[in-house]
Amino acid sequence: MVSSSIKTLPSSLYAAITPPGPDASALTSTQMTDTVIIGGGITGLSAALHLAQDGHKAMVLEANAIGWGASGRNGGAGQSRSQIYPSRGGA
Repeated sequence: MVSSSIKTLPSSLYAAITPPGPDASALTSTQMTDTVIIGGGITGLSAALHLAQDGHKAMVLEANAIGWGASGRNGGAGQSRSQIYPSRGGA
């Protein structure tokens, strides 16, 4: 069961096309794991996936819905800060 204090995803394309995640309850007891990852965004989930693929038990702790923060609002655009200047003094 998802806690009523968890914020739902803001209106976005991600929220519109992503199916609901599994029910999760608040952590109320001691858990054993190899690695605890704080944050269920792109980086946290990627780390958990890679650890699990390597045979480690990873636990992701997230205060809100998975992808709720910046990861859920990311448009996937990248921008380079480099500039190409035209040559000077020649063709």
